[in-house]
Amino acid sequence: MAAALAAATGIAIAPSFYLVAVTLIASAVLLRWLPETLGTDLAEAGQPKKSVV
Repeated sequence: MAAALAAATGIAIAPSFYLVAVTLIASAVLLRWLPETLGTDLAEAGQPKKSVV
């Protein structure tokens, strides 16, 4: 992929532009859908709630 991109554009560092673009898109997606964990007990996170019967 990197060699084809560099050959098609004629720019030797074109693969790095592709890598930066993918990183920016992935970071934006993560920031949008990754839940905030500030103040959350991470040891208890993901554990089912205990019901009182």
